[in-house]
Amino acid sequence: VWGPYRVVRLLGRGGMGEVYEAEQLETGRRLALKVLRHTLRGAEDRARFLREGQLAASISHPHTVYIFGSEEIGGAPPITMELLSGGTLKDRVSVDGPMPPSDAVSAVLDIIGGLDAAQAAGILHRDVKPSNCFVDADGTVKVGDFGLSISTLTRDVRHELAAAGFEGTPQFAAPEQLRGEPLDVRSDIYAVGATLYYLLTGRPPLDAPGLRALVSKVVSENPGSPRARRGDIPRKLAAVVLRCLAKAPAGRPQSYAELADLLRPYVAAGEVPSPPGPRLVAWIADSVIVSMLTWLLASSAWAAGSATTMLRLSAWSWLASVIYYLVLEGSWHASLGKRLMGLRVTSNLDDRWWLRVGLRTALFHVPTVIPALFIGAARAPGVVYTANTPPGGWSWNVPPEALSSVLLTPLLFSIARRRNGWLGVHEWLSGTRVVERNVPRRV
Repeated sequence: VWGPYRVVRLLGRGGMGEVYEAEQLETGRRLALKVLRHTLRGAEDRARFLREGQLAASISHPHTVYIFGSEEIGGAPPITMELLSGGTLKDRVSVDGPMPPSDAVSAVLDIIGGLDAAQAAGILHRDVKPSNCFVDADGTVKVGDFGLSISTLTRDVRHELAAAGFEGTPQFAAPEQLRGEPLDVRSDIYAVGATLYYLLTGRPPLDAPGLRALVSKVVSENPGSPRARRGDIPRKLAAVVLRCLAKAPAGRPQSYAELADLLRPYVAAGEVPSPPGPRLVAWIADSVIVSMLTWLLASSAWAAGSATTMLRLSAWSWLASVIYYLVLEGSWHASLGKRLMGLRVTSNLDDRWWLRVGLRTALFHVPTVIPALFIGAARAPGVVYTANTPPGGWSWNVPPEALSSVLLTPLLFSIARRRNGWLGVHEWLSGTRVVERNVPRRV
């Protein structure tokens, strides 16, 4: 127990303080307490710590961490703030890996909303990074930790690197901030771009083992495209990220509104990745439909007295499935089974839709086509293969190519995980995915 609070656990440490989960004894409310570190108890440090609380408390926005206030407990000035249970964006990437592009953009749009509100209040954050962006229980992302923030309404915004030493995180800081030059909103926009780069790739745009080498890199070297590290990132989205990371502030988006307009096309509004269950039901329905179509064609050929045509249809039955998926998913973005389950095929990439659908369809049918071709080639021409029914009665004669398809198709989904949106190998290679339609999604 510390003053009016019961301290539950340590949540994290920053440059100026430690943050604890705590319970307010009088009300039972859970909140977060930020306490000034023991090594920073001088008058100047104390004033700066309290100024952080004052600046953050002057912002009231759904995408900034809400500050209840500050008080005096045992000679220490804790800042009380809302408790966010989802950790930080850095935590999420550390556990689940890089985020899907639409999720990363959605998170950054939340960040932009909070920073835009801070700018309207005359506050420059100066330390935007994944570990300072917190996730609420419902997935909302909120900007916090205004420990390095300054008010643009009271004095010239200048950070003297040579005199005070760099304060912040160099991997996410703009070149002009590292050089100690005057800052404006475009410096925080650089940090937003670096944060988006990290969410998409799991790595900062530039990195080096030592501070001096890192500062030199950020000031003088251009980062590589995030597509070089992850090919399913849309080209135009990668271009927006690199524009945010321009060395000169004039080359970046000039406002949060401009940046938000550039990013909104990459948010999959109304779409979420489909889990395996609905996809399995859709596949079963499509398989029944394709089998019925093949049977109808074969029956028509038999009725017309064309046994040769019927045998060809039987040997090339997989072709009906290929045409079925290619035509329907290429034209309508969904086979009949997917439409029945409210699913559709889409892509985060920008162009060549038919090529992507064609590659997706071909890869999906590899477990059926390749064994069929090899087995067909191994059979002697002109020989009819039949199953001998055992004297005991029933037997189940499964064609070898059908059995190989059943055994090999699950390998396509060996990489499917919740964190990658249940992508199969054929989807990863073709840049496509299956999503649920008409699902409300926060933007």
